[in-house]
Amino acid sequence: GHQIAASKDLDQQRKAFATLAAPMLALVKVAPRTVPVYSDHCPMYEGGADWLSLEKPIKNPFYGSMMLGCGSVQETIQ
Repeated sequence: GHQIAASKDLDQQRKAFATLAAPMLALVKVAPRTVPVYSDHCPMYEGGADWLSLEKPIKNPFYGSMMLGCGSVQETIQ
């Protein structure tokens, strides 16, 4: 998280964000929640990258408006 806030470089922020997916997914799976969380995957960014979303429609944070819909839901955590 610190690397994201400390940098003004969007590419560096995206690379740091990509490293958060696995630990955040582990946390979400054990934390109580009232809404589903979607584990999403982009096959193109850095050979493949994941992120979590509260919304089912894909909004790819790695490519933004260039490829907003690139990716798919890999898992729904209820």
